[in-house]
Amino acid sequence: MARMYRVLAFFCLVIALMGLWGGLQAMALLFFAQTGMFLALSFVELSERTYMTIFMTYLLLAFTGFMFYAFFGDYPKNLDGEHASAVVNTLSSFL
Repeated sequence: MARMYRVLAFFCLVIALMGLWGGLQAMALLFFAQTGMFLALSFVELSERTYMTIFMTYLLLAFTGFMFYAFFGDYPKNLDGEHASAVVNTLSSFL
């Protein structure tokens, strides 16, 4: 089970590096922190039940935070007509 936490740390590190490369510093810092947490937990000798309890708690917090941001996040909600049509034209060109 400890090896799976190292795998989680690896994927969090990859996501953090992609976020850093894309200019998303806040997201990158969040995933660097998760990388450190998963890596530190992987070297602690815990029972499998404790590892599963920690992971389920992590998932509960992550999904709750994501849903909170999805509903109450501070992102642009009003698009003017010209900008909206430009977005639709750009998206339709890829499809």
